[in-house]
Amino acid sequence: DQWEIPRDDVILNRKLGEGAFGTVFGGEMVGESGRWTAVAVKTLKVPSKNEEKLSFLSEADMMKQLHHMNIVKLLGVCTRGEPIFTVMEFMLHGDLKTFLLSRRQLVGQTTKEADNISPRQLTNMALDIAKGLDYLASANYVHRDLACRNCLVHSSLTVKIGDFGMTRPMKDSGYYRFDKRGMFPVRWMPPESLLDGLFSVASDMWSYGVLLYEIVTFGSFPYQGLSNRQVLNCVKNGETLQLPDTCPPKLSSLLKKCWAYEPTNRPQISEIMDTL
Repeated sequence: DQWEIPRDDVILNRKLGEGAFGTVFGGEMVGESGRWTAVAVKTLKVPSKNEEKLSFLSEADMMKQLHHMNIVKLLGVCTRGEPIFTVMEFMLHGDLKTFLLSRRQLVGQTTKEADNISPRQLTNMALDIAKGLDYLASANYVHRDLACRNCLVHSSLTVKIGDFGMTRPMKDSGYYRFDKRGMFPVRWMPPESLLDGLFSVASDMWSYGVLLYEIVTFGSFPYQGLSNRQVLNCVKNGETLQLPDTCPPKLSSLLKKCWAYEPTNRPQISEIMDTL
């Protein structure tokens, strides 16, 4: 496999966080030129069940197919020996939710750091994610877990989609049907996914609307104060998130379109990119 990297070519430094299957580290990898590059390394915990191993490796297999400036780049895998690694480009500022929460207090200030969260910069970030999503849809994938926690911020402030653990290829019908019960990001899911296990580009559009809500509110938790069960009932009854008064009218109407109950009434990604 051309993606296989010798284990000695990767050094794990500091722990960045916990992933679904194990710890994520910041580290370094030696390239063909002999130079060391900063990387992020996802590790599979030891011991792990066969099912976990398959899920871990299938995410890496999917990332091997994806090549776009707004998708986190896979650099290689270490599958010989344990723990198994996947090695990705390093995203200096971490996930977008943490990035926004930690800069909340800068809103309205006129410092250089506050420029990182100016309306223009936040719009660019939202557009970056839309471009990544557009690429996934054109490759016939449905993401199913689009949220600020799964988007990563590069040193250049470019945002890239970075978690593909729930991404699946769509059938010819344009839908992916899921019939297993598992852990699901209920607060980011549309009615047809919650009720019928149906996922499509249109269901990703709903999630994208919730992601925009997270950006507008600087990392607020959707449906704060409600339990998952209450959120489920709200969404089934056609209720949507309350937007802050500070939300510009044009953006409000875009979000409301993303949250149309009928999937066919939601905007195309191209319309979202044009509006932004």
